[in-house]
Amino acid sequence: MFVNPVIRTQRHAVDFTSSANMNDLVTPTPAELPKHILDIWVIVLIILATILVMTSMLLLPAAAVIIYRVRTHPIRSTS
Repeated sequence: MFVNPVIRTQRHAVDFTSSANMNDLVTPTPAELPKHILDIWVIVLIILATILVMTSMLLLPAAAVIIYRVRTHPIRSTS
């Protein structure tokens, strides 16, 4: 008795009888590649802007405290 080597599932059929050769392993052309939602340069700009904002949130409060302490130093305010 011959058993059919095609395995059928609910969504698709897989055939194991055909062997894959090098012609089946073709690199997709740029037209077949998926389009990215954002360009690479936009992603880089978003990352750089995020680094700039986070750095300023870290450094500006400390700079404000230093400027306040220098301006209200007791030796400077007695003159």
